[in-house]
Amino acid sequence: MNIGVSQKLTTKLGSHIILETILEQGIDKVFGYPGGCVIPLFDALLKYPALKFYLVRHEQGATHAADGLARATGKAQVVFATSGPGATNCMTGIATALMDSVPLIVITGQVKKSVIGTNAFQETNVVGLSRPITKHNFLINDIKELQFVLRKAFFIANTGRKGPVLIDIPVDIQTESCHYDSNPKPIVIRGYQDKMVAADDLVEKAWQMIAKAKKPIIYAGGGSNSKESSDELIKFIKKTKLPITTTLLAQGVYPERDSLSLGMLGMHGTYGANIAMTKCDLCLVIGARFDDRVTGEIASFLKQSKIIHVDLDPSSINKVKISDLNILSDSLSFLQKINLLARQLDTTKWLKQLDDIKAKAPLKQYIDYQPKTDKLRPEYILKLLSDITKGKAFIVTDVGQHQMFTSLHYSFMYPRSHITSGGLGTMGFSLPAAMGIATEFKDRVVISISGDGGFQMCMQELAMIRDYSLAVKIFIFNNRNLGMVKQWQDFFWEARYASTTFDFNPSFTMIGKAFDIPSYAVREKNEVAGAINKALNTKGPVLVEFKIDPDSHVFPMVPAGAKLSDIITK
Repeated sequence: MNIGVSQKLTTKLGSHIILETILEQGIDKVFGYPGGCVIPLFDALLKYPALKFYLVRHEQGATHAADGLARATGKAQVVFATSGPGATNCMTGIATALMDSVPLIVITGQVKKSVIGTNAFQETNVVGLSRPITKHNFLINDIKELQFVLRKAFFIANTGRKGPVLIDIPVDIQTESCHYDSNPKPIVIRGYQDKMVAADDLVEKAWQMIAKAKKPIIYAGGGSNSKESSDELIKFIKKTKLPITTTLLAQGVYPERDSLSLGMLGMHGTYGANIAMTKCDLCLVIGARFDDRVTGEIASFLKQSKIIHVDLDPSSINKVKISDLNILSDSLSFLQKINLLARQLDTTKWLKQLDDIKAKAPLKQYIDYQPKTDKLRPEYILKLLSDITKGKAFIVTDVGQHQMFTSLHYSFMYPRSHITSGGLGTMGFSLPAAMGIATEFKDRVVISISGDGGFQMCMQELAMIRDYSLAVKIFIFNNRNLGMVKQWQDFFWEARYASTTFDFNPSFTMIGKAFDIPSYAVREKNEVAGAINKALNTKGPVLVEFKIDPDSHVFPMVPAGAKLSDIITK
C-alpha cells in the first residue's frame, strides 16, 4: 500500500474528512437514515450543500436506491446508516449488490471505541456480519487511517469485478481531528489486480476458433453490460453477423429488436435462444459465470460446442463449466482487440436455421385475446409498454413472474436499461432502486414494475418519492398471489398453495393517494394503452395498479436442473 507524501495538509474533523473524500470521488448524492452513532456525520452534512442527502424511510431502501443508481451509472454510490439495527437493515441490500457485482460504499456508524465488544447499546459486529457479503470491509480504529481507507474503499468497489465495500466508523472518530490531504497520490494496493487486459495471442486464437465455426453464437452476461462494451459488441456483431443471446443482467447490451438478437436464455429464456445453445458448435461467453438459472443441467449445457470464456474474475474460470479457451480480461479490452481482427463471416445458413427454430415457438403476447375483467395478461401490458416507450426506458423490476414477463416481452434497446436483482432475487428491490435512478436521470423515463407481494416489502419509500418529487412511474401487477412460487406449485406440487395466495391485499391506489401520488387501477384490456400513456405524460410520480390474471404462467420454462432442450412452451 502506498499512501504517498502529502502535498497539502489541513486539519479537519473525521466527519468532514468523510464528506470531503466522497466529494473528491465525484459523488454528489448520498442515501441513508440517521441515528445516534452518525449524528456527527449528519450534522456535518449541513455544511456541505454540494452533497445532496436523500432521506429514505428504511435503511434497506437506501442500499437498493444506491444500488439502482450504481447499476445505471456504473459508478459506486454511497449509503449512510447508524449502528446496530441501522447497519443490519442494510445487509440484504449489500448482499444483493455483491451477487450482481454492483459497486457500493456503505458507511455505518459504530459505538465508541472504548465500549466496542461490551454489548453496548445498538452495538453489532458489523464487520463480522458483512464479511461474507462484501467485496471488502473495514473497521476504523484510528482517525489517521480514515482518509486513506475511504479512498481505498472507492478504488476497490469501482475496479476489477465491482462490488460493495463497507466501512464501520466509531462515533468518536467522527468527532476527532486529523490532518486531511487535499492532494493525495493515487491508490496502490500491493497484489490487487484492478485491470485485466486480454492477451493478444489469446484474442487471435479466439478469432481463429470463431472464424472456423459453422454455428457460432455469443452468450453475453452482466460483465459486458456497459455503454463502452455495448458499443464494441455491436460493432463486432455487425462485422461478423453472429447471433447473440444474453443473460437477465445483460439485456440491452445489444438492441433486442435487431434480428441477430435471440433474447434472453435460461430457465425463462426464449425458445430460440435455448434451442440455439443446443445446436451451436462454438459459444463465445463474455462476462458471464454460467449461473444455474442459465445452464440448467450443467453436464448437457453446451456439451456439443467449443467454449471461449472471457471474464475478468479468475475465480469464475473453469468453476462451473470447463472451457476450451479461457481469456482473463474485462469485456471492453477483449472486444476492442478482437474487433481489430473481425470480418464478416458466412452465417447465412446458421441464421436461417435459427429463424426456423424461433418460428416454432414464438412468444405469445395476447394481442387479440378478449379477457374478462381482472384477467389482464401481463404479456400484453409489457408488449404495449415496450412499443410505447420504444424500448428506451429504464425498467426496474422486482423479483418474480413480472420480472420474467418483462425480460421476455420488453425489447431493451440500451445497456444498463433493465435494472433488477439477478443473483440474490431480492423482493422489494424495484421501488427504491427506481427512485435512486430517478434522482440522477431527469430526462429519461424510469418505470418501477412490482408484483403485489414485492411492492409491499418496501412501499414505505413512496414517502421519499413524494418528498423529493421523483418522477417514478410505479406499475403494480396485482394477481393476489406470489406468482412465481404459485407457478411452481401448479407445475410440481399438485397446485397445493401453501401460503402463496393473499386472502387480503390493501387498496394500492388508496395507498398511493395517501402518499399524495396520483393513482389509478386498470381492469380492462382497452384501458391499458391509455393508462400507460397517461402515466408517462404525467409530471412527477404516478402509481398504476394492473389487475392481472391470477393464473398467468410464465412461458417458456425450463424446469430446475433440466436440459435446455426440455423447455416447456405452453
